[in-house]
Amino acid sequence: MLLEKVKERIFGSIIRQKLLIILFLIFIFFSFISKSFFTPQNIAVLLANSVVIGIATVGMTIVLIGGGIDLSTGSILLLSSAIGASFMVKGLGSAFGILIIIIIGLLLGAVNGFFIGKYNMPAFAVTLATMILYQGITLAMTEARTIYKMPSAFRYIGEGEFFGFPVSIVILAIFCITGHLLLTNTSTGKKIYFVGNGLNIAKLCGIRSEITIFLTYLLNGLCSAVAGIILTARLNSVSVSIGGLTLVFDIVGATVIGGTSIYGGEGTIIGSLIGVLLLQTISNGLNIYGVSFFNQMIIKGVLILFAVYMNMIKIKKFSS
Repeated sequence: MLLEKVKERIFGSIIRQKLLIILFLIFIFFSFISKSFFTPQNIAVLLANSVVIGIATVGMTIVLIGGGIDLSTGSILLLSSAIGASFMVKGLGSAFGILIIIIIGLLLGAVNGFFIGKYNMPAFAVTLATMILYQGITLAMTEARTIYKMPSAFRYIGEGEFFGFPVSIVILAIFCITGHLLLTNTSTGKKIYFVGNGLNIAKLCGIRSEITIFLTYLLNGLCSAVAGIILTARLNSVSVSIGGLTLVFDIVGATVIGGTSIYGGEGTIIGSLIGVLLLQTISNGLNIYGVSFFNQMIIKGVLILFAVYMNMIKIKKFSS
């Protein structure tokens, strides 16, 4: 057990180092082919685009490590933001709107965690159903219309600075550090890894897997809601188009590319954050170079497939 843990840490460290090298090389490549890539304005756009995916990826990493998956992340982001924005445009204030978004995100995540943890229902099927359900509620509530003109205090979250740093970047840093400490320095984090390695193993260790699973989806609901807050503040609106499958693919893709196993029991917040930066750098560079959105999807799909393949190789090495 100890030997496997050492192997896992060494292998995970090697993967993160390789990802950083790949990220650096891609950055250099786009800097050479386009003069507008390595500019303060574009770097700011790249980082801003990374924040929403990055915060959502923290929650997805926790879920995947716990052996689950959440396809409803984008829909949670959309529905919670739409409800909170509806209150804010009616003059109920930014603080109240933010509180509502967070509460709704937690409740929607709790629904997933309840059915998956309590009744041991397949995570894919449950979150697919809730993805459709939450998106349907949003469409019915908004009549597919965009909600816009958020309060200025709320927009500060997406546009303002805190001691010279963008507020959104500060929030991302807080979530990444907290998520990392949760997984590495707490008994809850250890339980999540144990549950991800197998429910039977967790049971033998005296872990109540249903509570741990519930917690992972609850935390993912929180992360989705906060990501929604930042996205809404940045766009000054909520559109029904922002919570589609493309967003979920980016979140899951970045997490898997960052080294989190789709089979559970393995992954780090640091690796997932590198995966986010890698995907966003590629998207940003391809946008500047004029590559169409559809061709970008092809490239992202190939990257994710390669990441899954590398994950399988790693599993085989451990088993041997």
